Amino acid sequence: MLIFKATKDTLKDLKIQPGTVGKSDLFFCWHVNIFNLYRKKHYVFMNDLTRLSLTVTGIRSGQNQKLKELFLNGLDGIIDLSIRL
Repeated sequence: MLIFKATKDTLKDLKIQPGTVGKSDLFFCWHVNIFNLYRKKHYVFMNDLTRLSLTVTGIRSGQNQKLKELFLNGLDGIIDLSIRL
């Protein structure tokens, strides 16, 4: 299970409430931050163990539900790229 540790601004933007999680493996924990650039939202995900960063760009206000799909596609792309190297 992936665990996302979101900043206060990210929680507010996604309109979700924080929850508590028991002990977990750092490999599956990600920090999430948000920033706005040219009226579009950009989310930065960083893995707690490996410090691998993934940026999901160009999210508009009504497209928050696409964030999960875009994150998983981006992570899949990084894994595919690392396997080819």
